[in-house]
Amino acid sequence: MTLPRASHDQINSETRTPTYSNKKTMKAIMISFDQAHYENVLAVLDRSNARGFTMMEQTQGRGSKSGEPHYGSHAWPSMCSTVITIVEDQQVDPILKRLHELDLDSQMLGLRAFVWNVEQTI
Repeated sequence: MTLPRASHDQINSETRTPTYSNKKTMKAIMISFDQAHYENVLAVLDRSNARGFTMMEQTQGRGSKSGEPHYGSHAWPSMCSTVITIVEDQQVDPILKRLHELDLDSQMLGLRAFVWNVEQTI
């Protein structure tokens, strides 16, 4: 794969290396959820045209306010999954709305989403 040539204003003056940045405003959404939500979370991403993601199937945690811990232990046997997707800025609100609706349907299972700015990609 050939990277585009950097223009003069895209050269790092200290290292003399080209820099690349995306022109669109991108966001990272990290969604942590009880594994029972797995199919529904993937359906939300599909309906929202969020094609690319990274899935971590067995994550542990507990909510900051309520809900059962998810430790995968004898005492707390449930587990979480976590997915990270990078989307365009205008996709964030519809995704969060759908995820919030899913969370309201089964509040004790647990589902949280966090959004960060994406500064650069390659």
